[in-house]
Amino acid sequence: MLKLNSPTGPFEKQIVGVIEDYTSEKGAVFLDRSLTRLYWNDDSVDILDVNLQPNVDRNQFKTLLQQAIKDEHRAFVYTNDEYKRWVINLIDGFFVLNYMQMAIAILVATLGIINTLIISVAERRREIGVLRALGGLRKQVRRMILLEAVAIAVIGVAAGAIAGIFNTYFLVRTAASMIGGYTIPFRFPLSLIVITLPIVTLIALFAGWWPARRAVNLSVVEAIGYE
Repeated sequence: MLKLNSPTGPFEKQIVGVIEDYTSEKGAVFLDRSLTRLYWNDDSVDILDVNLQPNVDRNQFKTLLQQAIKDEHRAFVYTNDEYKRWVINLIDGFFVLNYMQMAIAILVATLGIINTLIISVAERRREIGVLRALGGLRKQVRRMILLEAVAIAVIGVAAGAIAGIFNTYFLVRTAASMIGGYTIPFRFPLSLIVITLPIVTLIALFAGWWPARRAVNLSVVEAIGYE
């Protein structure tokens, strides 16, 4: 049962259902308008949702509605698509800093792969020289270094995805509940990870190109004698 104090006396009604709503960080109570008139003496309106028939042109109806209320009310009129675009633009603006951090992270990861493979090639000069002396081809050495770069990238994506799942679940469930008083639905972005894998593979191949080139250009005699 929901119990509230209204200007006309105690208000007590049975709760019909509970939904996830983000109208207010403190929560929202949805009542029939007749109840707000009866208990709160309030018949004002903030938002009107208009459901149109399928054969009605939305933009034309919006124009007619604006003309009808322009002399009596000051209102913002949005179609469903316009309102969703407005909300998405707000969210994108909020996450601009995150996108910049992602770009910097990709650059740092690329430099990290290059640095790791250069050190790896330098430490395995003798092994690479022996491999070449036994008949290993340049393309085989190049492929080995590039595959190593891809393996590093794929393992990084897997580790990042696992860490991201736990961090995101904590934010949308525990942190959102403690700070905002509500929770946000958690969805696993499988399609994003599938799209990310080929992009990460290309970046890894690009990062591994220079170390691979250094590996195939090693002098076999110098590499064998290297300690």
